[in-house]
Amino acid sequence: MLVSIILLLAMVDIPMEKSIILLYSSRGKEMMMVSFDKKEMKAFKLQGSTPDLSPDGRRIAFADSGAIHIMDVNGKVLKRITVEGGMCTSPDWSPDGRKVIFGVLFMKEKNTEIFEADVETGKVTRLTFTQETEFSPRWMPDGKRILFASGRGIPDFLRLLDVATGKAEDITPKGLLCCQPYPSPDGGSVVFLGVSGAVKYGVFVMDLKSGEVKRVTEKERCRSPIFSPDGRMVMYQAEGAVWVKDLEGGEERVFLEKDLLPSSWGYPLYRYGVSPK
Repeated sequence: MLVSIILLLAMVDIPMEKSIILLYSSRGKEMMMVSFDKKEMKAFKLQGSTPDLSPDGRRIAFADSGAIHIMDVNGKVLKRITVEGGMCTSPDWSPDGRKVIFGVLFMKEKNTEIFEADVETGKVTRLTFTQETEFSPRWMPDGKRILFASGRGIPDFLRLLDVATGKAEDITPKGLLCCQPYPSPDGGSVVFLGVSGAVKYGVFVMDLKSGEVKRVTEKERCRSPIFSPDGRMVMYQAEGAVWVKDLEGGEERVFLEKDLLPSSWGYPLYRYGVSPK
């Protein structure tokens, strides 16, 4: 079954020279690949969850049955990564494509920690040791730091982990509870969902150098914000559709209408901008 999934990926008629967006429905277990110019798209079933494409677009990492699976687009199994006593989820490829980070849920301790795996050797390294739950780990573009949300049971804070030192810096903006962070392509900003007394899951962008925070849209109950491949726009789900907002000109428009999404679409989710070198 898993092999057939990847064969479907290989059949997608979207040239890998183009930047693409990867969307996934956790409710319907469907994936959708859309070229950024929106001229080509393909939806298909996925027997797994939280997929992520490698930077070169030739491999996919996803979670299934408590493990992280890595396969190539021809259906060949490259690695199955497990952590004893834990359920693996949410893989994210390193910028050089050599490693993946992922969350591991430990049911006994009732918390989730971040691990790293070398794709070639299969070596697994634990990166966080806390009493909190770590959510949505994302590599920063420099490949040296990891952005994630953290909290006790639910995500509340934003943190940057230095992989070399193991030290995590709290970058949570004042007055907001935060989740689903995503770094800009140049690593200078972070987009995330924020909750306050007046805002319910709004989309915000924070400049990491100055700490300045700006609200991107007046829409609420948004999900899965990401940057466009050039960093000039932010994409997010709201009102059942996928929206895009120009950060320079301020234009907000629908990127994918409701009727273009699979009928079983739940909460969109993960993506990937593929730009092969």
